Amino acid sequence: MTLTYRGIPYKNQDQNQGDSDPLLTKTDVPITQKELTYRGIPYTQETESNLSIIKEKPETKTISSNKIKPNIDTNVSINGISSSSPNFSPYISPQTVVQLYQQRWTVIKAGQIYTLLQPDSFQSYWVNATQEPTNHEWEKLLEYEANAISKKQNAQFLNILLGDFLSLWFPLEMLSPDQLWLNQSMEKDTTEELLTRLSLFKKTEPHIIYLMIGINDLLYSSNDLLIPTNISQIIDQIHLSYKSAKIVVQSILPTNTSYILPARIRQVNHYLQKIALEKGVNYLNLYDIFRNQNGEIKPELTTDGLHLSYKGYALWQSFFKQIKP
Repeated sequence: MTLTYRGIPYKNQDQNQGDSDPLLTKTDVPITQKELTYRGIPYTQETESNLSIIKEKPETKTISSNKIKPNIDTNVSINGISSSSPNFSPYISPQTVVQLYQQRWTVIKAGQIYTLLQPDSFQSYWVNATQEPTNHEWEKLLEYEANAISKKQNAQFLNILLGDFLSLWFPLEMLSPDQLWLNQSMEKDTTEELLTRLSLFKKTEPHIIYLMIGINDLLYSSNDLLIPTNISQIIDQIHLSYKSAKIVVQSILPTNTSYILPARIRQVNHYLQKIALEKGVNYLNLYDIFRNQNGEIKPELTTDGLHLSYKGYALWQSFFKQIKP
């Protein structure tokens, strides 16, 4: 079976794949110190096998707001690596949701933080993964990751990515290494589903929460007005728990598909911007940056008209740098 990632063949795979998920079929995974890296620097701390969930309530804080007006720069470089090729990535990384889930559970069992590792970490444990995780299993993973990062956060600056498949696949190497990052996104989440799992990271103390959600609603539902309604409730819930956290509502990105017309996205984004203004949170208009004159996503920023290319993520990441706490 040939593994693909958003329609792109995965060339660095082991052709003799097994039929079992090594993490789910073994209770003790022998992870060696030489496999642990942070941006290429080996870890020296001991590994852990279990993480406990501590029930705590977050502190009450105050929100700050301003409208973000990013500067457009499509000539992006990540850590000195050019992204001129749309699908270029300097790393071997998980190419399927199954592989990504397997990698992240392995990281948890090693007592480490997923977003602090290189994208190819623990490759031998995820490259042959075949067992599809359930939504419940994904939610448990996100909860464990949030609990793990809360133990290590101390006074460090914490960013949270919250959304669907677009945020889920945000490349690790593009996350600022001088801050902590927690990715709480799920592949097929809609705004309604995200509303039900905001408590998974309740033990953390985020400084910035980047919210991008709604594309799956447009794919699976015809009631587009539910998107701004649900996002308004998401903002309210986050605001109640983390009043000092800066909330960045990001526009829905343009697509190039026959089933999501540009007019639908423009209409939803209009309401999202209005809600952000009314609630005093930030609105990041990426739609106008990613679209062409026809309202479709620029070809070099996507792999299939829906998912982002490496260059698409590089462009998105360039605006994170302009957002100040």
